[in-house]
Parts: sequence; structure tokens; C-alpha cells
Amino acid sequence: MIEYIIKYQNNYTSSYLFEKNLPILLQKGIVLHDLFASDVFTFKYDYDEWPTTHTDPETYIRPYNSSLFRLRENYRKVFAEKNFDPIENQLNDGPMDMTKVYKIKYCVNLLPAIGEYIKPKQIEHDG
Repeated sequence: MIEYIIKYQNNYTSSYLFEKNLPILLQKGIVLHDLFASDVFTFKYDYDEWPTTHTDPETYIRPYNSSLFRLRENYRKVFAEKNFDPIENQLNDGPMDMTKVYKIKYCVNLLPAIGEYIKPKQIEHDG
């Protein structure tokens, strides 16, 4: 079943199938390397409100703990520093090296949300 999902449904919408049973799969020792290497736990997005190009080629990882449905309006919350201003805004601040402009790709790792469904085993007390 996991191989089928990776091959034919390799999309973040399939991550909901694993919300409650991923811990069970891990406990059973099922090999999940291909699942974690797939796009099942990655939400890729492109919002008009977010910049699409920048002169900085680096990759950045940022936390975001609010609702995924509110992400669209939270660029400034995630990337608050001035160097993450859109290129159009930075041009007003003075000269800029525009010899290379890079396409920005945004994505959210959905795997940490799985932890919300892991419940510790109840400890039984003899008494």
C-alpha cells in the first residue's frame, strides 16, 4: 500500500492517511525510507503574496506553528528580516547585485504534525 501511495499519490494530501498509523508502522519495524523521501509529507506552495525571486541563492529553514490555512498571509511572520524583503522593495534601499536572480521554492514539512497523534501508552498500576 505504501509503495502504491508513493508511486501514484505522491502528494501532501496522502499524508492524512498516515496521521494516526505512522507510529504503528514504525513500531512494527516497517521500512519507511521511501515514504520519508517522497513528497507525501511536503506541502509545496506558491502564493501571489509571497516573493518568487531573490538574489540570495541560500536555502533557509524556518519554523511555522500556526494554521497551514493562514500561511498565505504570514510571509512577514516567517521571514521577518529585512534581507527577505521582495526585490522590488530592496531596490529602493540602494544598489543591489542583480547579476543573478534565483527562483524561490517554498514548502512545508508536514511530518512534525504527525506527533500530535502519538499518545503514550498508559502505565498500568497493580494496586
